[in-house]
Amino acid sequence: MKDHPKEKTEQEEKKEKQEDPETEKDPAAGEQPDEISLLKAEIASVNDKFIRLYSEFENYKKRVLKERVELGKMAAAELVLGLLPVLDDFDRAAISIDKASELNAVKEGIRLVHLKFRNLLEQKGLQEMKSEGDKFDTDLHEAVTSTAAPSEGQKGTILEVLEKGYLFNGKVIRHPKVVIGQ
Repeated sequence: MKDHPKEKTEQEEKKEKQEDPETEKDPAAGEQPDEISLLKAEIASVNDKFIRLYSEFENYKKRVLKERVELGKMAAAELVLGLLPVLDDFDRAAISIDKASELNAVKEGIRLVHLKFRNLLEQKGLQEMKSEGDKFDTDLHEAVTSTAAPSEGQKGTILEVLEKGYLFNGKVIRHPKVVIGQ
């Protein structure tokens, strides 16, 4: 039996509609292909903006990291620049030790250099921790050893500081090594 030519066309149309749903034409959706192309264009635009924004953010992160490293280098350079006069004083003291005839003058010179060095570090934010006689605090102190407390009231207190501790801008950078009373 031969198929009717009209039937073949309808079968072919059904097949085409199944293969490509975008080509399906509905009288109510006559503008659908235009809407789809507009939506595709909008998606492409938003995607492009996203990629540009992401790239810009990645560049920002790299720039901030580089600036942070440079800032750290400049802070270190500033500290070293402040230490140079102290180094000069130590150099002069080393030369004067060999030529000095009076020991008290050398001692006084070394005390002055020490004071200058300490003052410079304090100006930069360093602060010595005073711990002797305080209650032992594991967050602030490092117990090296313990010994019998001379009195009952000194149990759990710091009897001796073996190595000083320091704060830098209010944060502990080196815990004092201490002996605690038991």
